[in-house]
Amino acid sequence: MKTKKKHNKKYVFHILYFCLFLYNTTECFTQNRLKIKNSTNNDVKVKEFGLQLSKSFANGNDTVFLNALQPKEFLKKVVLENLENKNLTKFNVNFKLDYIEKIKTFPNELNNALKNGDFYNFVSYNFDPIDKTYHLIFRYYSESFGIDYHDYRLMTNEGDIIIDDIFIY
Repeated sequence: MKTKKKHNKKYVFHILYFCLFLYNTTECFTQNRLKIKNSTNNDVKVKEFGLQLSKSFANGNDTVFLNALQPKEFLKKVVLENLENKNLTKFNVNFKLDYIEKIKTFPNELNNALKNGDFYNFVSYNFDPIDKTYHLIFRYYSESFGIDYHDYRLMTNEGDIIIDDIFIY
């Protein structure tokens, strides 16, 4: 009987993951107000933003990152809403708070790693014509963990560049 319960939980998580994937895909196509145009002017803005972000991390400052962060945009991608499911609704209350807190502590964790000798370099930027977003690529190197790449997806909100998502490879 216990084995059946484990399998049921496993399937529930798979179903939730699949629903979350579908929701994220749909959400990407409905965020038109946040899209950014590919232009020479925006290329300059994005490159300057990447350099500012890099410089702020190098100086142990998280202000540029936190000012551009849009936690509500992140939450749209990772929280499955179903008001009829009381357990999920209850779970989401704490999950949202914890998730936002974790995102906000990310630059401090990075700054501490840089103080301990790790490297974080702005590598490049590019425009994604399908999503109509820009991406900043940073290289993170740690002697302990090796190399990771951080891909910041950028959009605009009333002309200001915002960080809409972060992908770590």
